[in-house]
Amino acid sequence: MSLAKSPAKPPITLVVHRKELLEEWIRRPGIEILRGNSVVNSRNFAVEWWSEEKPKEGPVVEVANGKTLSNIIVSTKTASALKEVDRMRRYLSAESTLAFAQNGMSRLWPPSGDAYMTSRFSTKAQGPNCLAMVTKHGVTSLGPFRSKHASEADVAMGPVWLNETTGGQSQYLTDLLLAAPKLEARELARDDLWIYQLEKLVVNSVINPTTAILRVKNGEVFADPLGPVGRVVDRLIREASQIILALIQSEVGHGILGMAGATDPALLERFSFGNLRTMIYHLCGVVVKDNVSSMLQDIKAGKETEIHDLNGWLLGTAEFLGLRDSVPTHKAIIKLVEEAATVTPEDIEDRLASKHQS
Repeated sequence: MSLAKSPAKPPITLVVHRKELLEEWIRRPGIEILRGNSVVNSRNFAVEWWSEEKPKEGPVVEVANGKTLSNIIVSTKTASALKEVDRMRRYLSAESTLAFAQNGMSRLWPPSGDAYMTSRFSTKAQGPNCLAMVTKHGVTSLGPFRSKHASEADVAMGPVWLNETTGGQSQYLTDLLLAAPKLEARELARDDLWIYQLEKLVVNSVINPTTAILRVKNGEVFADPLGPVGRVVDRLIREASQIILALIQSEVGHGILGMAGATDPALLERFSFGNLRTMIYHLCGVVVKDNVSSMLQDIKAGKETEIHDLNGWLLGTAEFLGLRDSVPTHKAIIKLVEEAATVTPEDIEDRLASKHQS
């Protein structure tokens, strides 16, 4: 929507992942965003559904008429993002720029990103440019193509993987997003973006699963810091802090931040338990206390959640670092979310303990 309202008015094509969404657009074209008491809408989009099956009638039209896709924003859930890139890989080149807008950590960060790119593109010179977007806007779905802008914030973006020779071409999409109204986008250097995304992941790994199993809005999780829920929140934050600090000081962190950056006392303090706790209590318990988390929205809608891309990412990183036994609370809460369990503040600790045993 923000790009559609941009002064540059770039041509935009929405690619939907289900035929039913295309049919819904035909019945009721346009995107609507509810902001406060006003509704903002736009129909300035082309809409396509990409399928491997030939249509039963009408012409066969190839994606981008068989040419290269120049600028793509991938806004699927994290688990599907690279699968969708694989589907369009035949239409990507060194001239392409991909911007990923997901809740979890981008899978293109080291060490997994190097393995992915080298397996898909024979040389770095052939791969596309890849950006990541970290959004703090709060959005609640009201149905297909309709959303409520629950809380206005900002978007941080920057490079994750740049082509050795065409990296500068990613600036076109970056500049469009920076100029888009209401998006409040800002550009970060690669090392700063990695840190920012790690911080956002810690927030999401705490607020999303706790609200999902308690079936409450954000602020209710932080109502009693000394009670059972407060104790669980502290355990989640403490475990996440340990893993992130170890990652920053590992070879991965040194590769992104440099030796001096990875050992910077101010950075290590930023991811300390106390600092993370203060930040999360203020952000989720005050600023966005009335919001409904994306994971709770998914649970209520019967959709697959992003638990494996949030808390599951912490488990995978812990194993990579040789700390697999350091995240028992995250491991237990994943199981509760997978079961779509409903718990109460009074029994949350017992329910998590039962998952520790299983």
